[in-house]
Amino acid sequence: MQRDIIPIHPLHAALLAGIWPLAAAALLADWAYNVSGEMQWSNFAAWLATGTALIAILPLLWVLGAAIAGRRGRRPVYGVLLVALLVVAVLDVLVHTRDGAATLPDGLLLSGLLAGLAVAANIAGLARLRTGDVR
Repeated sequence: MQRDIIPIHPLHAALLAGIWPLAAAALLADWAYNVSGEMQWSNFAAWLATGTALIAILPLLWVLGAAIAGRRGRRPVYGVLLVALLVVAVLDVLVHTRDGAATLPDGLLLSGLLAGLAVAANIAGLARLRTGDVR
């Protein structure tokens, strides 16, 4: 009985799973900046969004490499989510280059969208995994 189960390399899964904690931390840092007004929280959010973008590049390259090689990969929505996540992360970083309160509310909204896309990409990328021959 063959089900629609797609294997994923453990390194690919680890890189993908590393995205959402960074995005969630960026959202929390932006929220802390919104509440406290302490500029360092905005800096933390920018660094965390940058880390999210840098780590998101690796699973995206993995998906593109599998597509170029013609191997059956994840669902197409997974690649689209990774591209959208990368675009939003870059926009979030660019918004955080503004001075002080000029990052609000755009930075907070983009960080929220980034966190949502990170969770959605994890769900799409890690769904229907093959865990071996365990029955």
